[in-house]
Amino acid sequence: MASDQIADNVPAQQPNTVVIPDGCNLGVVFRTLIAVNLTIMAALLLHSDGLLAALNSFVESAMLIEPACFLSLVALCGLHRVAYRLPLFIQRLSCLLVPALVTMAVIRLLSGFDWFLSGFSHLGARGGMPLAALAAALFGGALQHYFELRAGLFRRCWWKPACKPCRRGSGRISCSTA
Repeated sequence: MASDQIADNVPAQQPNTVVIPDGCNLGVVFRTLIAVNLTIMAALLLHSDGLLAALNSFVESAMLIEPACFLSLVALCGLHRVAYRLPLFIQRLSCLLVPALVTMAVIRLLSGFDWFLSGFSHLGARGGMPLAALAAALFGGALQHYFELRAGLFRRCWWKPACKPCRRGSGRISCSTA
């Protein structure tokens, strides 16, 4: 009887929720690259004079975007492994800071090459690198939020034995608990 009362008073020792996207997961990598590249391509299409100019700009910008994305995902992969020790606020903040810092490091590393400076002269201008870091942080935050919502949906529906599988109907995802 006394042991039952002690067991009721002890809080459950559950690990913290990990909200950092798993950069080691190929699905996360592909979704991230598709989202970033489609957004960049749409922005370049709106900004350029035609499709050919947008494609040329996209190929040039890929020299910066792809290494920054991959290195950010590798860094987040490492953080994902130890994230259960960190509070949620720090995890979310790291999803903003890691892509920004990695992007600034990639720009700094590539700025030593003449071919990079000729194609990305606007990054050397005043405010160019902070603007690129801000864009990377916004992408990091948006993608972290997407993956957190996605994981929450599947956790709520699929992991509970009393929950029937989620189904799509009329454009909404709904979970029934009956």
